[in-house]
Amino acid sequence: MFKTNSIIITSNTSKKDILCSNNNKLSYYKIYTLSEFNKLYYFDYNEKTIYYIMNKYNVKYEIAKIYINNLYNIDNDTYTNSKLKFLSELKQELINNKLLKINKLFNNFLNNKDIVIYNLPISKELNNLITSLSKNNNVEIINDKTNTYTHQIYEIDTIENEVLFVANKITDLLKNNISISNIYLTNLND
Repeated sequence: MFKTNSIIITSNTSKKDILCSNNNKLSYYKIYTLSEFNKLYYFDYNEKTIYYIMNKYNVKYEIAKIYINNLYNIDNDTYTNSKLKFLSELKQELINNKLLKINKLFNNFLNNKDIVIYNLPISKELNNLITSLSKNNNVEIINDKTNTYTHQIYEIDTIENEVLFVANKITDLLKNNISISNIYLTNLND
């Protein structure tokens, strides 16, 4: 399905599907999730980077991670928007303080490779990555996801009948040897 020596960027689920579908054959391509690829292509960071942002800007851990994750699509451009300008300055500050690990060898490794974006929804960020990769590589987008599942929807007139219906469904599942640990109830209210 994929060319030899291709780089495949996909979701974690699709990555597992690709690896399992090879039937233990050696594959001559590399598979990355988008997150793994971003860390290699743009930069990686560690707890020290997060700690630096938390202390300098007096923000929580989660906010510091949001700042860092938004740096992947910040260029060296001059921004007029104050938020983009802040992110651009933050990125440069982290680079200057050697808090972002930039892998220059990976970018050289990518030159003239066939890159496949496989079963990923196209977002603005992914579009920016595709544009950047297209400068030195052949980039192909493959989306062969087919949803083969359907949902049954039931409408039940009273809460008592609904509880009875759910209890009967659980009983049927248990009779069909479905483990109780694989039965879930969701969207519950009082």
